[in-house]
Amino acid sequence: MAQLQALEGWAAALMERLGPAGCRQLALQIARELRQRNTRRMRAQQGPDGAGWPARKTSKRKGAKTGPMMRGLASARWLRASATPAAAEVGFSGRAGRIASIHHYGQRAPVNWPRGPNYDYPARALLGISDDDLVKLRGMILAQATGRQ
Repeated sequence: MAQLQALEGWAAALMERLGPAGCRQLALQIARELRQRNTRRMRAQQGPDGAGWPARKTSKRKGAKTGPMMRGLASARWLRASATPAAAEVGFSGRAGRIASIHHYGQRAPVNWPRGPNYDYPARALLGISDDDLVKLRGMILAQATGRQ
């Protein structure tokens, strides 16, 4: 998080030159890039630090889910990117936000919401910013501020 704050301080002076419309355009580009990078990591079953997620618990129950987790959450329908002149945001919308929060933080929740048995889900970091993301963001900010796109 300290690296992100350092990027914020470095970028502030450059972004003053862009004006509100330019800042919003850059923030939207950043949000879309972060959504794309987080989607790739989710599909690869990895957290922002590159570590693999804990495996899904196997079930003997007929019809139980198998295969990769969070396939639907990684879609643009649920994973949204938005921007204002002052901020770029990537997050989950609707019911997907509740599900994502449970998995991201490793909380206790009913398996078949709302009446299923409770289960302690292991933490699986869904969203975040990696070191590679920071390098890419620095490049995007510099390119926008200097007029090279």
